[in-house]
Amino acid sequence: SQLEGAEAAARQFVAGVSVLAAPQDADAARQDATALEAALQVDPENARLAHELAAAYRLAEQYESASVAYRRALAMGGGEELIAESMLWSARLLERAGGRPDDVVAAYLKAFQAHPARAEALVDLARFCRDHKLFDLARMAAGHALGIPMPREESWADEDVYTWRCLDEYAVASYWTGHEAECVAACRHLLDDPVLPEVDRKSVV
Repeated sequence: SQLEGAEAAARQFVAGVSVLAAPQDADAARQDATALEAALQVDPENARLAHELAAAYRLAEQYESASVAYRRALAMGGGEELIAESMLWSARLLERAGGRPDDVVAAYLKAFQAHPARAEALVDLARFCRDHKLFDLARMAAGHALGIPMPREESWADEDVYTWRCLDEYAVASYWTGHEAECVAACRHLLDDPVLPEVDRKSVV
């Protein structure tokens, strides 16, 4: 039965199976969310399961449920990497929901502070500030992110952030803040690097 299937899946999650281990489509994520709900009934104090449930809601495109679940999971704590990822996605969902710009900026900064060795939150912050014409803040965020190397040991690094997106945001912010030499140098570096996607080359000044 469906209930028995959910209970069997719940036992898998309690045993350590992760919804974050591989990309999933919305239907699979909804099934995982059902199993994780059951798993949390078995082990309601398990912070990792709470973070996994929030991620499953997000992957299932149930964004309001995901936002609530991320807040609940973060209140429960967890490991540094898990908390940092959940804080990052919580900030992204707040942005998606049209949150006040000051609140979105604060959420991205909190996500960065949770794990300063990661650049994803800063690059998202730079993009958000660029979209809202907060170019000085965008340049500051992207400039700091440039000094962060891509982590090799953690599970959720966004390689594009470290290979080109950070420099791209820095170039744009430098242009709009009057730092033309830095903008030109960044653009030349981007265009010389084969890792830059072809579709994005057209937008480089």
